[in-house]
Amino acid sequence: MSAYQEASTASAEAGPASWVFLDREALSAPDAGSEERVGLVVDGRGDTARLRMGALSALEPEPDGGGRLILATDRASAPKWLADLKPPRPVTPSAFTTLIINLIEELAGLAASPRADDASVVVESILMLARTALERPPEPAAPAGMAGDPEMLAAARLIEERLLDPDLDAGSLMHALGLSRSSLYRAFQPVGGVQAYIRQRRLEHARDLLMRRTGPRPTVSEVAQACGFASDSHFSRAFRKAFGSSPGARRESEPSG
Repeated sequence: MSAYQEASTASAEAGPASWVFLDREALSAPDAGSEERVGLVVDGRGDTARLRMGALSALEPEPDGGGRLILATDRASAPKWLADLKPPRPVTPSAFTTLIINLIEELAGLAASPRADDASVVVESILMLARTALERPPEPAAPAGMAGDPEMLAAARLIEERLLDPDLDAGSLMHALGLSRSSLYRAFQPVGGVQAYIRQRRLEHARDLLMRRTGPRPTVSEVAQACGFASDSHFSRAFRKAFGSSPGARRESEPSG
């Protein structure tokens, strides 16, 4: 790869920006301005690929044969949510991050071709998905007793997919997964039962919404309604019991971005 391959795009949030793929020589050059560069870093290939994003000045040297891709721009041209990240922040591997990595790899091919319009579309998609990935809470560990049980892990995944569905309960899980009531309750017994687990995951999701650092944050009342609580007071009591503080206090403790 040459010192860089350029892919120009116009970002509605950051204005016109020039995004480049950097190799290790370009990043380490004394006049490269790396202290003012931010971007997305992909280390590895295939199933072992990992995604990070943030300032590139603290990026460690690439190991030989590492297969690193660095999609970069200067801090002044980057979206604020990216410009504000300091060390490159790891993004939890998931199907979602795999999509971002695939798009970055596709863009690396487009940047070497004259298809500038295509490259612009891919860059815009990467930025939109990367911001969403940054705000996504990590997937919780499955409850104790589920390890190695495909049916029970499927129940935990389905709960995540339908977490805000008001009809989500033990009965709907049994129906969707073809599980018996005794099997389902036995798996969730270490965490207080199926409903207790769903309630805790909804509270954790509510906390993440209240503490989000980028974009508009919903009010306590909006969060309570979205997460399936019957009233603001019911939500506040459950939240305080789970986390030791009121939802309003937790929201005000985090500045909006």
